[in-house]
Amino acid sequence: MISKEHIVEAYSKLKAYIYYDNFNLYLRKQLSDFESNNNTDKLFQELADDLNDYLDKSKLNPSLKSKIDGISYFIIPKSFKSKKGSDTLLISNKDSKNYKIDKITQLFKGSIQLHIISTLWIITEGVKLQSKIGKDNYGYHLPINKSTNKIESEKLLFTKYFDKYQEWRDKGIKAAKQQIDEQNNVLLISLDIKNFFHSCSINFEELKKDLKNENRSLTDLIQIICEKYTDIIGTNHSKSNNNLPLLPIGLVSSGVIANWFLSDFDKKLKEKTTPVYYGRYVDDIFIVVSNVDEPKNDIIEWLKNKYFYDDNPLKITNEKEEVKYLSFSGSKYEGLKIQSDKLKLYYFNHEWPHAMLNKFQKTLEENSSAFWFLPDEEEMKDSLDDEAYDLKYEDTINKFRSISEIKASKYGASVFLAKKIKLAILHNSIPDDKITFQVFRFFKGNSLLSLFNMWEKVFTYLIVTNDLKSLHILYSKILLKIERVEVIKSLEIYKEKIISDFTDYVNIALELALTLNPIIADSIIENKNFNFNKEEFFKSISNFRKSLLTRHHYLVYPFLVLTDYYTETYKTVLSNGLFEKLLNDEDFILNKKLIDTRWKIPRWIYLQEINFFYILQGIKKYKINDSLFYSKREDSFINDYFVQSENLYFKVNNKKISQSIKSTKYKQYNDKTSNTVRIYSDTISVLEKNNNLDKIKIGLSNFKIIYSEIEKAITDKSRIFKEKRIRHIKLLNQAEEEKVDLLISPETCVPIDWLYSYSDESKRKNRAFIFGLEHFTHNNYCFNISICILPFEYGKTKDSMIIPRLKNHYSPLESKGILTYAKLIPEPITDIYHLIKWRGIQFSLYNCYELTDILHRSIFRSELDIMFAIEYNRDINYFSNIAESVSRDLHCYFVQANTSDYGDSRIIEPRETARMNPVRVKGGQNNVVLKYEINIQELRNFQSKRLPYQLDDKTFKTTPPDFEHDKVKDRGS
Repeated sequence: MISKEHIVEAYSKLKAYIYYDNFNLYLRKQLSDFESNNNTDKLFQELADDLNDYLDKSKLNPSLKSKIDGISYFIIPKSFKSKKGSDTLLISNKDSKNYKIDKITQLFKGSIQLHIISTLWIITEGVKLQSKIGKDNYGYHLPINKSTNKIESEKLLFTKYFDKYQEWRDKGIKAAKQQIDEQNNVLLISLDIKNFFHSCSINFEELKKDLKNENRSLTDLIQIICEKYTDIIGTNHSKSNNNLPLLPIGLVSSGVIANWFLSDFDKKLKEKTTPVYYGRYVDDIFIVVSNVDEPKNDIIEWLKNKYFYDDNPLKITNEKEEVKYLSFSGSKYEGLKIQSDKLKLYYFNHEWPHAMLNKFQKTLEENSSAFWFLPDEEEMKDSLDDEAYDLKYEDTINKFRSISEIKASKYGASVFLAKKIKLAILHNSIPDDKITFQVFRFFKGNSLLSLFNMWEKVFTYLIVTNDLKSLHILYSKILLKIERVEVIKSLEIYKEKIISDFTDYVNIALELALTLNPIIADSIIENKNFNFNKEEFFKSISNFRKSLLTRHHYLVYPFLVLTDYYTETYKTVLSNGLFEKLLNDEDFILNKKLIDTRWKIPRWIYLQEINFFYILQGIKKYKINDSLFYSKREDSFINDYFVQSENLYFKVNNKKISQSIKSTKYKQYNDKTSNTVRIYSDTISVLEKNNNLDKIKIGLSNFKIIYSEIEKAITDKSRIFKEKRIRHIKLLNQAEEEKVDLLISPETCVPIDWLYSYSDESKRKNRAFIFGLEHFTHNNYCFNISICILPFEYGKTKDSMIIPRLKNHYSPLESKGILTYAKLIPEPITDIYHLIKWRGIQFSLYNCYELTDILHRSIFRSELDIMFAIEYNRDINYFSNIAESVSRDLHCYFVQANTSDYGDSRIIEPRETARMNPVRVKGGQNNVVLKYEINIQELRNFQSKRLPYQLDDKTFKTTPPDFEHDKVKDRGS
């Protein structure tokens, strides 16, 4: 019995799949339009009823029949062919205008209900095929829980594409290197199946046997859908060879069925080649064999004689003009063949230099880490031309005469534009005429259409750089080029549909890009080449935002998608002044209806996103005598920020974060005279299994804070500009190069506009950050907030937690500067401090002038491994005495970061004077990260000893009187 809840589950997974898919924009738009229908509950129930009716009566009712009868297809070009053919005598960087579409892809077009059925089939029946598909398959991989045999993720249908693709490729290279290290020769074989999905003729009776389906099931319905699709597309070039149905491209069930279909072939190919590694990613096969002689002469003949001597599972087939290729053996695989031009063999003799394999691996690593470091503008190539073209060589790369081909590099151009978009997101950029010129030079002629899957990215770049003029020109050029598109003779019957679908594609790409700033859509409509209904255009943009099927990674604050600001308005989400807009906008509130219907949210919502939302909400709602992020409860306080974050995390993810994150009261100091709480402190624990650190690598930033920027932040707002962005990115990339566990920077260091970017860096790089936010003003209150960002893993999910705290004591000079400009200093009703436990380490964070209060700095006596301090402080002699006193009196490591021009950023250890300052720095014109490893376990071992026995151990100075030694063993737990 299929319930509405089953339909909702399938829809949720389908939506997640579409959200992460970058290929089928038609389906993305179709789903966003479907969800704009306010009757989704009714449609879900009707679909459940229709399916139950079919399973019960074995007959399609009119509702299902009409949906299946409505199956059609979208067309997108697969390849272009020069009308004049290639000229081997001429190599030119000029893109030929004489080209035709010679191959197309027909994407499944059907109602969303059919896509839901396809997804439901995977959830209920497709999962049963996983054992036969085996571990050698990496494409369309189902993340199944072995104990339940169900897909374990609520937000994923398949394991993310890039993760499995990288694993498929890297395992093969690793296996090859291991064989060479063991003195074995290695052969890498790369095979690609031609026209894969439309060459798979599926015998559904065999599939039902493997599924052990005796009664009517959803498999029968998938069969009917495939048969209808095959009838529709089989009128010409994609006809099935044996009257069995083909697999629809764009229907999620096709990937799982295709893996099942090839499982016997995989097994036979492994048996014949006896590889040290075998992996298939959809239609790409990667084989590593060892102890073979170097292939000679005809590669296809060599493979046959070596492995397929009995024509099984591959055989040689001859086409016209004596062209040979490898085709699949047996009637089951009739029509499947290996693409000859993509058949590659790489041979490595263990006695030869390993440079080629090492270079191959290094190139792959560089490509996979293209986005690992933040874009460094001083090192980043500043020209699209440098990245967007590949030169192919027949001989040495240093000889000009060796160049055999100049080809547009979609990957290089895509990476370049993605980095430029990332930089523009960090702060509002202006048009770059040089890059724009290169974009138009790159996207012309054949490239203008053949690189259609980059249209959205180029549109996005022009929108985030506010280059509307170029956006108009590019859009017009594409539309005109589509109108004039030519096709080869056999595709003439599709020409009208190709033009229509291609026009729809460019409009969808533009709509998605415009979701960042829908206001400018008005100017697009005025374009003379615009041929789309105005109301439908705006509605489509709105539907994309409401359905959350936009590119969240292009947002400065991705959590915006869960607010009315994003879903209920056309307001811009570009970075320019966005922070101030949100604090003053009544629509910057949670979309409660969306939160209550979790299945509409297509991705995992991270704690860092939720944290940032509640930081802004706390600032937005702050009033005099409030305690920012805390509220009074009888005679104590409660951490509202933590409780709200925890509750919302559960609502949107259906997971309780309390297993990993905890907040409990530590101690409070009461003022008996006024019967008030003078100081309140709590313990914040970030818990991970088996991830405690005995030693921690500290990155101490020697970073200059420019006073004029502090003044500007106090009087108006933080200045965001290119040079500042470069300074911060260089600092973060240095921390990555040094592989530090925690990076500490000074007070008033980071604009709040970049707080989320820092938290995202923490999550991605598994690195903690401590710093102070630049001053910012809201409702005339000038805030100074310290930040601690801690990365952690919850299950298999990487995340980070932002711990904010309002400064308890503004310094006299700081207060004077604020009051001079008629700003107010927040005055909470109690002072707040945190004892933080992370990866087995226990520490606290103090913000500059707070250290001058003896009582405040002694709250966590006997509890600390490290005390961190962030400062913007001129009086380094006074604070130097405090720092050394803290390290001795509390008997802990002391780490402080001050602006580099005042100096005394340092790490202090409670050792004898000659060894107490292992790191101490001042000055320098460049910002740098100094790395030093602190031995936590060594300090604890010493502190566990009682005083008389410490005298025999000269590692540290002795602990102070009344030090509570018993607390040492419980630290971090």
